Amino acid sequence: MKEYLQRGWKLREEILKKEQKLEFWKSLASSTSGAGLGSGGNTQSKIELAMVQVVDLEKEIQEDLKRLAQIEIETLQYINGLELEEIDKTILQMRYVAYKTWWEIKKALDYSDSFIWKRHNRAIKKYS
Repeated sequence: MKEYLQRGWKLREEILKKEQKLEFWKSLASSTSGAGLGSGGNTQSKIELAMVQVVDLEKEIQEDLKRLAQIEIETLQYINGLELEEIDKTILQMRYVAYKTWWEIKKALDYSDSFIWKRHNRAIKKYS
């Protein structure tokens, strides 16, 4: 169950990495000298290479975002279908659909760390 719920987290991390690469390539593509794209060669072709990388990454990120949205819908439906108390469902939704940290969940729900973790772990074990 936990692996199923973590699909969104993992894809979200991949998207963030791609967004960092995208920013790198955008900065190189906007460079008038093509600096950072290696030594020698045609500056125009270096800038073109960077632009191709930008376009490809933007397309990949858009596809990943669509896939992430679908995973979030599936995850929410899955959690809502579990026979759990509402607090447990809320914890799972905050963690695996809203991507909240344990600290954010604790703060929002005004419970102790141990309460949040205990409820989370019990819910996970119940369906593992």
